[in-house]
Amino acid sequence: RTLPKGIALTANLDRGLFIDGDRSHLVQVMLNICLNSVQALGDTGHIDVTVATQIVDDARGAELELTPGQYAVLDIKDDGSGMSADVKARIFEPFFTTKPLGGGTGLGLAMAWGTLKDHRGGAHVESSPGQGTRFTCFLPLQQAPAATGPGHSSPAGPRWPRQAMNVLLV
Repeated sequence: RTLPKGIALTANLDRGLFIDGDRSHLVQVMLNICLNSVQALGDTGHIDVTVATQIVDDARGAELELTPGQYAVLDIKDDGSGMSADVKARIFEPFFTTKPLGGGTGLGLAMAWGTLKDHRGGAHVESSPGQGTRFTCFLPLQQAPAATGPGHSSPAGPRWPRQAMNVLLV
């Protein structure tokens, strides 16, 4: 519903994958990356979303700061304006934005990165000016649905263990 009419969305999803995570946070990751793509596209273009599995070996794991193993991979590719190397190097920084004042907060991709890291995952970005952008997000794969109970996800939603925390209000 948030896409302009001139933007086509293609989805190729492997629906048999299980990950242990907070559903609403992971949906927000996908939404933030897709909204970034929409803004890069303007009024027309294409976004391709793929969910599949991938085995991360030792070398790739070191490159992505991931533990080697099997991962669910969310791949979001657009044919938008792309990014320069300087912009790409900073996209996950909090409050970094290329939008004019009042046009964005620079928090969407930073929050996506933080959520992926909180779920023991990570991301890789490929982009160059005029060539579009590809976000590849990795999340550890489970072989079966998580058990229900304290600290586990259930069909009704996550039940995270309670922890002490500090809250900063600005």
